[in-house]
Amino acid sequence: MLVHELCEKRRSIYQKKRKLISDRAKEYIGEHLDERLLSEQIARYLFLNVDYLNRIFKKETGITLSEYISSQRIEKAKELLLTSSLSVSEIALEVGFQSFSYFSKIFKKKTGMEPLKYRKDEKI
Repeated sequence: MLVHELCEKRRSIYQKKRKLISDRAKEYIGEHLDERLLSEQIARYLFLNVDYLNRIFKKETGITLSEYISSQRIEKAKELLLTSSLSVSEIALEVGFQSFSYFSKIFKKKTGMEPLKYRKDEKI
């Protein structure tokens, strides 16, 4: 019985640590979304090994760090497309994409439509 309780306690502590790590990574990503983000720099910020961070993040969220970064960038771009008068090129830069064509490709892959069409159709 004691061994079982200790195992449960250890599992609970590990789950809390995993959540804290992934929450801090998400916070960092949110603050630096307009920059070039690499797993290595996020790991350095958290004082973790990059492989360990990737494993923890995937286990906690169900997606990889790069998938999360990409989805956050697209969500921010969708918001800017609907609420700002910035050009699509400016929005691409604002959310951290260095290439307009790559931004358009990823945006279409994630949303099913091109950025300008999204702006036009969703503003209605």
